[in-house]
Amino acid sequence: MPQGHIISSEKDRYEIVAEGNEEGIVSLFAKGRGVFRDKSIRPMIGDYVIWTKGEQDEEATITEILPRKNSLLRPPVANVDQVLVVETLVEPMVNALQLDKLLVVLEKRRFPVLLCFNKMDRTDESLRDAWIKRYRLAGYPVFSINAMDGSGVPPLEEALAGKLTAIAGPSGAGKSTLIRRLSGEDSIVIGSLSAKTARGKQTTRTSRLFHIGEEAYIFDTPGFSSLDLRDFASPAEVGEAFPEICRYKAMCRFRNCTHRKEPHCAVKEAVESGNMAPERYASYLALYAEIENRS
Repeated sequence: MPQGHIISSEKDRYEIVAEGNEEGIVSLFAKGRGVFRDKSIRPMIGDYVIWTKGEQDEEATITEILPRKNSLLRPPVANVDQVLVVETLVEPMVNALQLDKLLVVLEKRRFPVLLCFNKMDRTDESLRDAWIKRYRLAGYPVFSINAMDGSGVPPLEEALAGKLTAIAGPSGAGKSTLIRRLSGEDSIVIGSLSAKTARGKQTTRTSRLFHIGEEAYIFDTPGFSSLDLRDFASPAEVGEAFPEICRYKAMCRFRNCTHRKEPHCAVKEAVESGNMAPERYASYLALYAEIENRS
């Protein structure tokens, strides 16, 4: 039975790259969706599937979804290797708390994260260096690029090679421009900024994978930057999603230290000594309080 990789979907039609198929890319309709519904599963972008060819002019049919290594429901995508978060330090200016909220959710779900600051040709150098230092202290790979002319993109391409990467970030950060740069596809719609809000207009409407190299794909979909904290059962779990807190918590005097008011806290000492960015610590306190105070 032939296998394939789902690269796009629209309603109940799935476009796949068929392995070992002379036709290359085959559009197919999941006629067996009733069977998938009975199993509480349906095809997702990123799925590896088994399919059968239709008779005459009929579309092919997905008959089996191969085991997934992971999946997201919002947005629906499977077998993600890493997440690329794209932000800017100009319009739209990054919201530090929202960025850190996204990062802790991704950490909770155990997705490796790459952080990319775009439009760096328009960014003050000292401001750029401060933000890069903040997140490199946390342990994240950080890239500084200009997607319009390709500056700084080659090191990022190396980090994306051979992987399925989901892309996240606010509208207007240049995600579509970056995907066009990486994939060479000129048909991707580029949005403009709202004059009132300086936020971008959402331009991605159909979920799909873009081929950016040998066995390398990048995934774009609407609404990927709006993850919430429902994954956290208690505020104590937030610290587990800050890599820099995980590095120092074992050195705290108290085993159940919340890294807030307790004395002899190694995390607070790391902030004071410059080994953890104070802005990241402020985000930790804010997210801790948000979970603690939710109804």
